[in-house]
Amino acid sequence: MFCIISMRISVRISLVFSSVMIDDIALSPLFKVGWCVTLILTHLNEIGDRT
Repeated sequence: MFCIISMRISVRISLVFSSVMIDDIALSPLFKVGWCVTLILTHLNEIGDRT
């Protein structure tokens, strides 16, 4: 259940930062932080699936 919610949040974050990228702010610190958060969430989902 938690993994599904996390995945939906990750997808939403990805969509938000995709629109940010279109605005040519892709190299901003906020984008890098958001991308790291998305990767961490994805990694946590993989760990959750294994347990």
